[in-house]
Amino acid sequence: MAQKIKVAPFWGCMIPLKYPQMELSVRKTVGPIGVELVDLDGFTCCPDPIYFKARDKMQWLTIAARNLCIGEEAGLDIITMCSGCTSTLQEARFMLAEDEELKNKVNERLQRIGKEYKGTGNVKHIVV
Repeated sequence: MAQKIKVAPFWGCMIPLKYPQMELSVRKTVGPIGVELVDLDGFTCCPDPIYFKARDKMQWLTIAARNLCIGEEAGLDIITMCSGCTSTLQEARFMLAEDEELKNKVNERLQRIGKEYKGTGNVKHIVV
């Protein structure tokens, strides 16, 4: 039997509370297609890709990077079920990869909680 691909599910804030049937269906269907979900502690809201980002883009980016760090620290890529979470985490990855100065500013903030964003993980929506 082929080895399963291990990924960290990022449920975000809406899936467990508003759409638990989606979480359950993902948990029941990915195993047979060779994917193992590894639940990680510490994820929070992505944060919201519209309202939060419009209010304070640097804080939005720092929170997104903190979530990305959790996957990186475990050596796992992240899969999402919510298009908003996918948008936030992918945009944060892109922005931090394209702008070293911005990445350094975010890492200064993350350093306060003992984290560093390196850009080593990937994020994909469950359907990709």
